[in-house]
Amino acid sequence: MISEERKKELNVAATKQQYATTALVLMTCMNVVLGTLMVSRVIPIWLGMFLSFGMMGLVVFKANRDLLDEGETLWESPKDFHKRRREQ
Repeated sequence: MISEERKKELNVAATKQQYATTALVLMTCMNVVLGTLMVSRVIPIWLGMFLSFGMMGLVVFKANRDLLDEGETLWESPKDFHKRRREQ
């Protein structure tokens, strides 16, 4: 049997994974729309690339802020991750 505390941890992890997947899907859809607009010459390529880069940066920044706990980083090595988890 899984304890209630472990169930809550797994639920939080699943929610975070769903949030991250949604952020990736959102970035992909934005890039497809902007790519279509650039190929059809509705917007210039330089503007589409600038908007795409800016929107992806905003999504990554927001997901980073919302998903990572105190002391976590996106570029944490597995060794640092396991060390931090043991200290909790």
